[in-house]
Amino acid sequence: FLGEFISCTCQLLLLRDDPQSAVSTRTTTTIIKQMTVPFVSAQLFQTLWTAAFRPKYAMNNTNYIWNNKMYTSTFLLASTAYSLSKAHSVFTTTMSSSSSSPVVLACTFQEYLMYFLPISLHFGWTCAATLVNLNGTIALVQPQGQEEEEDNNSKKNEKESRIKHAQIVRWVGHVSIGMATIAGIYITWTRNAPVYGGVIAWALSACADGMKTRIKETHDKHKKNDSSGATSTSIGVYGASTQQWLCRYGAYVCSLTSLVVTTLSHLQRNQT
Repeated sequence: FLGEFISCTCQLLLLRDDPQSAVSTRTTTTIIKQMTVPFVSAQLFQTLWTAAFRPKYAMNNTNYIWNNKMYTSTFLLASTAYSLSKAHSVFTTTMSSSSSSPVVLACTFQEYLMYFLPISLHFGWTCAATLVNLNGTIALVQPQGQEEEEDNNSKKNEKESRIKHAQIVRWVGHVSIGMATIAGIYITWTRNAPVYGGVIAWALSACADGMKTRIKETHDKHKKNDSSGATSTSIGVYGASTQQWLCRYGAYVCSLTSLVVTTLSHLQRNQT
């Protein structure tokens, strides 16, 4: 956010529609004008996302999955990512299609750092955060009928319900990691955007480290007190080992893709 604030401020101070200005500056001005609408939309959705966590918007009935208030925040965060994707596509497409030199003729390296790098970082972060928000939402949903089962003291049915819920959370996590990895590879390669791939790789690495810590803490707790209920079928732990491996593999592939794209862009600029 600080980078985007600086970017907006610099637009007011430095950019001019002067015909005598450098070609790269005029190109940068055009790009910024084209991405203004989706950029502003992203900021509005991000503001609404933060407001979605206010207590007064909470539902009284959280027994059913679609009544959970966090689905609203997931939708708003996804809308933020979509809007940033539109803004991101404006300057990546322009850079990639500028004659035979993708980046240099569209804007200078300093202009990229000042005006476009913050958006690339924000776009990657919101994509990863949307999937994390979705997984957290599903994990926090109380399985249907759990309260009635507790009233009837049916511990067997309660355990089966929790295992089913843990299985859903596990598979949603697996799919989310796959989606993040595919998005990281596809957008990085097709848009010539190594920064985006780097952000996704960082997010997946952070998730892998989080899984490692969670598994260790759960195992330590289970050893200390076997009746604590912290077992391998607990929500957030069930399938965590597989997810940890998937995150590390996804981070490696996204990092490699970013490295390849950066190398190819550098070689292409040297040839021109």
